[in-house]
Amino acid sequence: MDQSPTHLTLEYVHRQGLYQYTAQQRFTLSESGVEMELRVTNDGDALPFGLGWHPYLPLSQETRVQARATGYWLEKEQWLTGEYQESLPQELDFNQSAPLPGHWVNNGFSGWDGIATIRQPELGYQLSMTTEPPAPCYFVFVSDPAFDQGYKFDFFCFEPMSHAEIIRELAEYYEVGLADVKMAFDLKFGAGHCRSEYLASVNHPNKTGHEIIAGCLMEWFPFICM
Repeated sequence: MDQSPTHLTLEYVHRQGLYQYTAQQRFTLSESGVEMELRVTNDGDALPFGLGWHPYLPLSQETRVQARATGYWLEKEQWLTGEYQESLPQELDFNQSAPLPGHWVNNGFSGWDGIATIRQPELGYQLSMTTEPPAPCYFVFVSDPAFDQGYKFDFFCFEPMSHAEIIRELAEYYEVGLADVKMAFDLKFGAGHCRSEYLASVNHPNKTGHEIIAGCLMEWFPFICM
């Protein structure tokens, strides 16, 4: 849209399918750092959006990360979010400045205050990250040569999160009701039920699956007659 030596604004307009929206990114350089702004305008039906970047950063044995967390989510099959853990293992505790593990990491962390510090002494700089409003969770990704051929543990991702895995924290933070469909399905699967009982495909519910979703909604709208 517009640019100068110190700022750049990009815009993307989507007009296909269910989602009708306009997205804008703005990057502003200053002597103290870079400010990135991301916004989405919903131009169609009131459908939810999740916002964020995937900031990939250099990784070395000297890299240190510090970011507040009170718990984290395990990873399960198909790289999906697993059970929530209220305590952090030592190698994933970044409440104090700590190195990243030298193996696969693909986890979300809760209880964040939106502030992170990443120290790179070998490269001679320190990065301070702040999100506004404070993102309640962050995600850390470290690949592995067994998954990513040629990977040399030379980069990682630190991702502020506003959606999906931290929907429960958002509901609590904004004091709004939550129809926790994911929890309802997880309870069924955890009790030994097959996914095919509730899903017509990988993530599309069948009639029985829709009944579970309707039940979650009815907890908040009990006055509606079915």
